[in-house]
Amino acid sequence: MAGPLRPPLAPPAKIRRRRKRQRETIPEPIRRAVIEFAQGLQGNHAAVFVSNPRLKHRVARLLAAELPPARRRPGRPGLPDVTKAQRMLEELRCLYPNQPACILWRSIYPEVIEGYDSLSKPERRAAAQELCRRVGWRRRARRRSLTRRINV
Repeated sequence: MAGPLRPPLAPPAKIRRRRKRQRETIPEPIRRAVIEFAQGLQGNHAAVFVSNPRLKHRVARLLAAELPPARRRPGRPGLPDVTKAQRMLEELRCLYPNQPACILWRSIYPEVIEGYDSLSKPERRAAAQELCRRVGWRRRARRRSLTRRINV
């Protein structure tokens, strides 16, 4: 008679090997400057760091954010003519608060639209409408992003 039934043996576990990290050395002048900065913070604000242990990590993130290369702003880069038109409109609204928008825009078009004087009337109208539409879209997009941040 055979012995008691046993489950089959499991295959041997695969041995995971850790990769050795290659340590990037920090140049000596930068290392000295960081150590001096940290010692200055420790000397002047040690009690704050002791009372809030996570502050050390926040300070490190802030330092990393301030060093180059700077992060690019999210989204597509803005069109320079739309930016210029928006700034001019804001300045003109401050200078002439009682003027209607259409009169303010008339002084913006020749400055912003390239070759505005050489365009025919329908082309001028189309270029002007396109510029106004783009400025309006950007203002609405800004408003949408602000309300999203507030509601989240």
